[in-house]
Amino acid sequence: MARILVCDDEPGIRSLLGMLLGFDHDVTEVGDGQEALEELRGGGPYDVVVLDVMMPRLDGLSTLKEIRGDPNLSALKVIMLSARSTSDDRAAGMAAGADAYVAKPFEPEDLQTVLDQVLGP
Repeated sequence: MARILVCDDEPGIRSLLGMLLGFDHDVTEVGDGQEALEELRGGGPYDVVVLDVMMPRLDGLSTLKEIRGDPNLSALKVIMLSARSTSDDRAAGMAAGADAYVAKPFEPEDLQTVLDQVLGP
C-alpha cells in the first residue's frame, strides 16, 4: 500500500481521486501547491504525489520545482494531472521533473496503470 498525496484545487476531482486510489492506497488530499508542500514537509513520507498543474497560490509546475529542489523531497515520485494536454504541456511537465503526465479527462484504469509504473514492483 502506497501513501499518496493528491493535490488538486477542484474538490470533485480530489474526491474522485481519493475514492479511486483509496481502495488500495493511503490517500491524503490537499487543495493547492502551497498546502502540498506544507503536507510533504510536515506530514511524513509519501510515495507519490498526484499534482494538478493549474491551481491558485502555487501552481503544479512551481510546486514540482520546489519538490525537486528540496533534498528531502527530491526523490519523491510525481504524477502531473492536468487539463493541459498538448505535447508542449506534457513536455514542460516532464522537463520540470515529473515522473509521468496524465491528461484530464482520464480513465481510472489509465491512471492506475501510470501509478503502477511510477511506483514500480
